Amino acid sequence: MNAAQKNLSLPVMITVIGATLLAACGGGYSSGNSGGTGPMSCGAYSTCPPAPVTTTTAVTLTATQLFPVPVTTATGSGSLTVDTNSGALSGSVTFSNLTPTAVELGDAYAGAQGAVVVTLTVDAANANRWNIGAGATLSAQQRSDLAAGKLYILARTAANPNGELRGQLLPTGITVKFATLSGAAEVPPVASTASGQIAVTVNAAGLRAAANVIATGLSATGAELASGAVGSVGAQLGTLVVDAGDPNHFFNDAITLTSADVTNYTNGLWYGNVFSATQPTGELRGQLAAPPPPAPTLTQLQADIFTPICSGCHTGVGAGLPGVQNLTAGNTYASIVGVTSIEDPTLKRVSPSDPDNSYLVRKIQGSAGIVGVRMPAVGGPLTQAQIDEVRAWIAAGALNN
Repeated sequence: MNAAQKNLSLPVMITVIGATLLAACGGGYSSGNSGGTGPMSCGAYSTCPPAPVTTTTAVTLTATQLFPVPVTTATGSGSLTVDTNSGALSGSVTFSNLTPTAVELGDAYAGAQGAVVVTLTVDAANANRWNIGAGATLSAQQRSDLAAGKLYILARTAANPNGELRGQLLPTGITVKFATLSGAAEVPPVASTASGQIAVTVNAAGLRAAANVIATGLSATGAELASGAVGSVGAQLGTLVVDAGDPNHFFNDAITLTSADVTNYTNGLWYGNVFSATQPTGELRGQLAAPPPPAPTLTQLQADIFTPICSGCHTGVGAGLPGVQNLTAGNTYASIVGVTSIEDPTLKRVSPSDPDNSYLVRKIQGSAGIVGVRMPAVGGPLTQAQIDEVRAWIAAGALNN
């Protein structure tokens, strides 16, 4: 390279580097001292602030995440989005069959109550929707808690001021299980009128777990999380300590696991155990069972049951049964979900999340009180496995999937 080439190459290099920096800052910035303008100002800093990086976490609210479990038909779901750099928070939850008096984002593992982080407000245009307010943020610690599965949404009502629905925010890799505690599950069984619940949060990749136990109706002396099958006494995974503010609450937020422990958890081989003075080896126990297989989709039910077995009669033709109940492909959902039964107007043909009170289920089961004959009327009844599939789809919310 000659002298002239050297002199030309230097400004070219500076220009390229400068353009790259400007592009990284959105096309340009001012130093705060030069008076320059551009799409983004970095103030007095030599580099631009980091670009927003957001994560969105879905949440499903149920009564079973509370103890005692409220009796309710309400459901709720939504999602929250957080900027992992600034902590800026947004999102909403939507409810069905619920009139909340308050909805809040709290900070505690499943099975425990924590401090309120953000209070949600009802949407002006939709009374079933509650929103995170403008300007809400999570601190660095709260963002860390979110990543650990430690944040939750709680909906309070007049009937259940301590909460009617709750949903833990679970990022990818974080799971929770709940189990009811009873004396009948002890080894050997114990006659006890006490009751309780254990909730466990597991970070499989991080090999960590948190466990919370609530027990009522006894003077508990301690609690543990253990690994073992139903009907056997297993090995302790962690000792739970009593909450200084609640003698019915025992917890351990930092249980260290092995990969074998995680496998046992997945396979339903963990349980909670609560001790008392009269039953020092355990008065209450609950098995953290393996999750049930995923519910079938409506598409699967259509292919396996509704089209080959039902649609020959339920054609969508005519003003009365069976034709008016259209179970042909593409029409089943609108014809049965949330639609009042003609034979029993006190019930819906399918009541989402409630198979026992769905008239369709009663008809295919041949339950007492149905009008007419058990369905299907031609070809004999469905197998128990097919009935279980329909029930599972309804129990999972009767989605149009």
